[in-house]
Amino acid sequence: MRKPAYVPLRVVGFAATALLMELLVLTDVGGEGVRPDLLLPFVCFAALFASDRAQALGTAWILGALRDTTSAGPLGLYALIYLALAWAMAEVRLLIFREHPLVQALLAGGSAGITALAAAAWSAAFAGGVPFLTVLLRTSIGAALTALAAPPVLFLLTRRRALVRP
Repeated sequence: MRKPAYVPLRVVGFAATALLMELLVLTDVGGEGVRPDLLLPFVCFAALFASDRAQALGTAWILGALRDTTSAGPLGLYALIYLALAWAMAEVRLLIFREHPLVQALLAGGSAGITALAAAAWSAAFAGGVPFLTVLLRTSIGAALTALAAPPVLFLLTRRRALVRP
């Protein structure tokens, strides 16, 4: 059995701290309630640097469940979205240069866009419609803010691996 690349509980602990910062400090950084999704850089780290797929998917699912505790959507929505995103990133991690900040920003920003669109689709289908331009604007701003936040978070986690290593 391969040695784990990181301790999932430590990654979740740092992610919980980032989530608190997102909810308490960055509540309106993008205007109109738009903020970066600070858990997605941790999902990217989990998927790109895991020793095996099970570790990546398990960590992503726990991070999604953590996000679900702060959302008004159904329990498990973000866990499923983060799980799907981690699976996709784990599939392509050998094909990309995962250490490059631009790749990390694109993955996190794209993932934030997909997450916001999926949550908006659920909201429109079951809780009432949201104007399309509003969804598009908030999704774009949130994805851009997440893309800006991802490289520093991933830099910290990859360069200071003693923080998350066993």
